Amino acid sequence: MPVTTAWGPCGVVWRRRASPTDAPRARLMRVFPAYRTMPSLRSALRKEFPAARLLRSNTKTIPVPRWLVAVRRFLMDYYNMANGTGKPHPIDFSHLARWLDWSRTSEFDRRVLQAVADIAPGATISYGELARRIARPRAARAVGAALARNPWPVLIGCHRVLGADGAMTGFSGPGRRHAKKRMLLMEQSGLRRTA
Repeated sequence: MPVTTAWGPCGVVWRRRASPTDAPRARLMRVFPAYRTMPSLRSALRKEFPAARLLRSNTKTIPVPRWLVAVRRFLMDYYNMANGTGKPHPIDFSHLARWLDWSRTSEFDRRVLQAVADIAPGATISYGELARRIARPRAARAVGAALARNPWPVLIGCHRVLGADGAMTGFSGPGRRHAKKRMLLMEQSGLRRTA
């Protein structure tokens, strides 16, 4: 499902129940951060999820999970900080985590992502510090690799993790390092406005 934001369209991919015993019924598989154009977002979606069905945000044909409304609102509020109308609030990860589809995520990646979810908007830490937080002090490179595989960027703010010298390294979303820097500046500016 595309989500229109001030930076461009984001994409949200979820799956319905995988089996009769799967609870909850739907899980969030992937968030695509803001792309410049809808065709570039569609291309990224089709590349990773060729069988996915593209829904419009106002569709009534398929019931959408309740939590999707909160994810959609979060993405809109987040990117709308750029024009002064959004809010730099963190998403309640303890609530959201049960709706995430962890099936394609290793245990190590899950530990990294859960630690990143605790980083407040506008704050930053280094890859090495993040490795220490998960009790793997020599795993800074592995932490970076786990963040590159983050299926839920923006929701889990991997852009808040920097190189040891503060360098804007390792952001794989659209816009790369420029987008990472822009996101951090937007968060810090939004926090100053709301303080």
